[in-house]
Amino acid sequence: MPQIVTASFRGTVFIRHFQSFAATARHGAKAVTANVPGQVPPTLTLPLIRLLLRLSHAGKALSMRPCLTVALGLIATSGLPQLARAQGVDLDAVEARIAELERRYALVLSDIACDAPTRPAHQILCASAENQPTLIWRMGRLDDLAWVYAVENATGQQVDLANPPRDAEFIARRDACEDEACLAAVLIEHTNSSLGGTSPYPQQP
Repeated sequence: MPQIVTASFRGTVFIRHFQSFAATARHGAKAVTANVPGQVPPTLTLPLIRLLLRLSHAGKALSMRPCLTVALGLIATSGLPQLARAQGVDLDAVEARIAELERRYALVLSDIACDAPTRPAHQILCASAENQPTLIWRMGRLDDLAWVYAVENATGQQVDLANPPRDAEFIARRDACEDEACLAAVLIEHTNSSLGGTSPYPQQP
């Protein structure tokens, strides 16, 4: 019985915290995206993810996966479509290039472990990967494939696709990001460097 009461209490605390945050998000959305009904600014996404992750560790009643799933719901209604337009991203072109590269590099996986992400950049990317992957995760997928493609082209040698070499300098810049806009800019720059004229993104001057 005590365990049931505790679980119920934790669930109530979670709901109250989430409702409070949602109210704040709605207020911020009116101020920042008044011309985009129903959308929550990307700047509010990271604080929500952090809140959900804190609550997920508050007790056994709240696990990581449901919390990330809730965070994904907010991300799906955030400014990612606007972000894509602002960055000049053609979503269909991104998917087409991924499909081409996966013919050879399908075994290449992300270096990010999403079981318990702690860095803000990882939290954003992992939340984006839940259920139906959204733009920023797919941009990361393309970059992973593009980098291994570039390494093989530069060296003329095949790499171990299950354990490919990583670009430590790029990873450090990516992991320093705290919002989707930063991640998108870093991913676009790195992918363009890897793919050159075959990148689906506009080339930066």
